[in-house]
Amino acid sequence: MKKVIVSNNYYVADALGYLRDKKSDIKAFRYFADRLIKILISGALDGLKLKEMEAFTEFEKIQVKRIADEFILIPVLRAGVAMLTPALELLPNAKVGFAGLVRDEKTAIAKEYYWKVPVAENQIVLILDPMIVTGGSILYVLRKLKLEKTKEIRIMNSFIRIVILSTLSFPIP
Repeated sequence: MKKVIVSNNYYVADALGYLRDKKSDIKAFRYFADRLIKILISGALDGLKLKEMEAFTEFEKIQVKRIADEFILIPVLRAGVAMLTPALELLPNAKVGFAGLVRDEKTAIAKEYYWKVPVAENQIVLILDPMIVTGGSILYVLRKLKLEKTKEIRIMNSFIRIVILSTLSFPIP
């Protein structure tokens, strides 16, 4: 893993405050969960290349910048599905795949029950998993994607146990 980004964003802190408060009703929870995911994805995509293009206003031809890369969003079922809609709002042209995994509670080893992912060659893959507790599911998905010729893989999550970062820091076997 090259880089872990811990957000100190004002809006992230605010959203997490509502998400962690047991007094937040379902409407507030959904609103702040979506808001949090959009902010985190936006921050995680900083620094990616933009392509110059021509566009036409009512009066003239102008140069504009647009996202250059192609993306695949892979939510880890089921919790990752909640991240899919906000991600698609930011990346409406992204392809979508799904990783269905169940974790063995004794060994924490993930076992696949469903895998449907588009061809990932030369694409940036965003793995959507809101909470990483043991790291088993993420490691499983990373191992499978290692066989693809992806341009880059980024993991999007909002909660991770610090001890797991060391597990994800090693090269994926």
